[in-house]
Amino acid sequence: MCSQLKSKSSNLAGVQSGDGPPSEPPKDIVESLTMNGSVPLEFYYVDDTNKGKGTHYKYRLDDIELFILQARRQGSAIYSAMQQEDGDTNRVWRRFVKSTHWLMIALHRYPINGSRVVVFGSTEPWNEAVALAFNADYVTTVEYNNLTYEHPDIMTTTPTKFYSTNHDSLQYDAAFSISSFDHDGLGRYGDPIDPNADLTAMQLVQCALKPGGLLFLTVPIGPDVVVWNLHRRYGKVRLPKLLNGWTQEDVVGWDEDRLVQNASWRRSYEPVFVLRNKLEDTE
Repeated sequence: MCSQLKSKSSNLAGVQSGDGPPSEPPKDIVESLTMNGSVPLEFYYVDDTNKGKGTHYKYRLDDIELFILQARRQGSAIYSAMQQEDGDTNRVWRRFVKSTHWLMIALHRYPINGSRVVVFGSTEPWNEAVALAFNADYVTTVEYNNLTYEHPDIMTTTPTKFYSTNHDSLQYDAAFSISSFDHDGLGRYGDPIDPNADLTAMQLVQCALKPGGLLFLTVPIGPDVVVWNLHRRYGKVRLPKLLNGWTQEDVVGWDEDRLVQNASWRRSYEPVFVLRNKLEDTE
């Protein structure tokens, strides 16, 4: 499975220079995109490709070191709160209401000390800094746009290069996908148009992770909707498909009512799923 997925993903072409993402989904993918009409389609157009030319995000070493320092301080404050609440994370996450804080709660519960971590999707190295602040050994970032992250413990690459690499000898211990896979396949960041790219991305993470490795995942949660080309929101229809094949260890910030509660897609609710890789064979 993994060899076929990697080969397909490494050969997909993204948005070409001068084009930018399409303002409407191609007609031949609408049925699949909306899961045969069971998921509503709305519109909010965003071009983060610089009209197909791509964007280059640059961060100096001192900027990243400051992020790491800030992440350590926030992580320490959250750890202290967890100690005060005797490890009751439900009370803690209600005090720290941002998704990044929920990620830190998850990392305290499921440590990544000494781990090799891969981050999917990044336009600033905050999540990379969080990983290093929580004592990850090394971070690889996979992003469609050009990145220059000047830190010796961070390597950046593109999906094409990443998926064309044989990972058998260096599978990752943990992965972060924070507000990333919900965008996949919509073209906003220069990614190839593909109605099921989010589901494929989840399978590809399994191929990059060691058996039993952890994925820390956030996506917008609420009644299902595809907002072209902004993002997807996952409810009772598509969320089970996204999580298929993984063992759900935990969800930090989870509120069952939000899954069906009517809410604007402009206000995102993103709890942190902690998922364990069940895949044994990565060939």
